[in-house]
Amino acid sequence: MKKLVSVFAFLFLAFTFTVQAQKKVVLAESFDESDGTPSGVYDSWDIKSDGGYVYIVYLNDGKKITKPLSLWVDKKDENGDYVAFSTLEFEIDKKHTFATYDYLLEEDGDYYFQVVDENENVLADTYAKVNYIEGVKPTKNDDTEVSDEKEGDDDDEDEIDTYYYEDSKVEFAYKVSSTGIAENPQEEFLFIRGGNKIQILFDNGKEIKTSSVTFSIYGGKDYSEEIETFDVDVDPTWGWFKVEQLFLTKGKYVVDIYSEDDIFMNSGYIEIK
Repeated sequence: MKKLVSVFAFLFLAFTFTVQAQKKVVLAESFDESDGTPSGVYDSWDIKSDGGYVYIVYLNDGKKITKPLSLWVDKKDENGDYVAFSTLEFEIDKKHTFATYDYLLEEDGDYYFQVVDENENVLADTYAKVNYIEGVKPTKNDDTEVSDEKEGDDDDEDEIDTYYYEDSKVEFAYKVSSTGIAENPQEEFLFIRGGNKIQILFDNGKEIKTSSVTFSIYGGKDYSEEIETFDVDVDPTWGWFKVEQLFLTKGKYVVDIYSEDDIFMNSGYIEIK
């Protein structure tokens, strides 16, 4: 059963949805399994303290979907900017002209959803606002206070989200010491014949609380070209870790880092000149 609760009543215009001849993505309570027609479509949702599920429904203009599709989710930060929140993959059925993702809305806030093809072209996008129902918003204490009060409490893992890593940093250097110090960290490096072996340092200042991390490296115009994606095993009790990456060509790159639960941890930008 879906954990989703009631939505704002004033969005009555969204009660009825007709499939139109265009590519479109919506958030919905349910959908028709034969043709993907969504129902209960809204752009504002109320959730309980432990979140609520919605269907992300993508309609492909009546054409069968034969190639991979990704779901990019951005969330507005305290500065009013949309920043990467999670990147997910649709399960594709080549017999269908639609794709769906059963998505867990875990936090309140403003979200931006994009459906992206294998070449990272945005096919459809939509915005949504998420609110906690009155009286159930979780209390977020200072991280140190939570650690002191709930030491050894297994429920701590349930509280991990992007904000847990908000004070982390990503640095680039030719060498990172055994104590997690980047020697002469830079954002720009002169190209070396054969490529630049750069060590990437992620420092959270406290336990990272994930047993593996995913590195996604993008380059090209507007960072739209995926260069490489790989996973690294780590220890959840570590406060920092490093990996070495070989950059073979000149250019500007962004490195996105995600936890094993697809939680965005941080990004770093580097240029090989």
